[in-house]
Amino acid sequence: MNNKPGFYRNFNLKKAVKLIELSLKEDIGKGDATSELLISKDSVSSAEILVKENGIAAGLNIFCMVFYLIDKNVKAGFTLKEGEKFKKNSVIGFVKGKTTSLLKCERVALNILQRMCGIATNADRMVRLLDNEKIKIIDTRKTTPNFRLFEKLAVRIGGAENHRSGLYDMILIKDNHIEACGGIEKRL
Repeated sequence: MNNKPGFYRNFNLKKAVKLIELSLKEDIGKGDATSELLISKDSVSSAEILVKENGIAAGLNIFCMVFYLIDKNVKAGFTLKEGEKFKKNSVIGFVKGKTTSLLKCERVALNILQRMCGIATNADRMVRLLDNEKIKIIDTRKTTPNFRLFEKLAVRIGGAENHRSGLYDMILIKDNHIEACGGIEKRL
């Protein structure tokens, strides 16, 4: 994976592949009825990834993985690396391959890329607003269902840090816990 050191440390690639496969299955179902009807199986296309806002690149490897899982012959790449800034109206990447493969993957790949870039951009904005290395911006586990792995990665790419991944890996006593146990002093 093409990335700056640390972003993909402890990244669960198997889980990412499974999540992408589930997303593709949800979208494609039994097949792409429109493309199967209208597009020749031999047709080859290419497309550029044009961004519409300034931002931080995140999810580039995940984007490419979506296409790879459908068609290993699709070529996908970017002109920048994870965590780099991009300017509005710039072309940051490309895809080329069988038209039917590109059409099967485009929406899932773009949804992931757009969401991850948005999260990384907002994380970067908050870190820069603080302008204080002693203060850390950390995320929450309040994430989109089945998208936590990618959202937490985007937070790191944007320069913030992850807190806990779920209920299983860290204790965090909240007001709900205090009320449910009859008061923290009593319980401790």
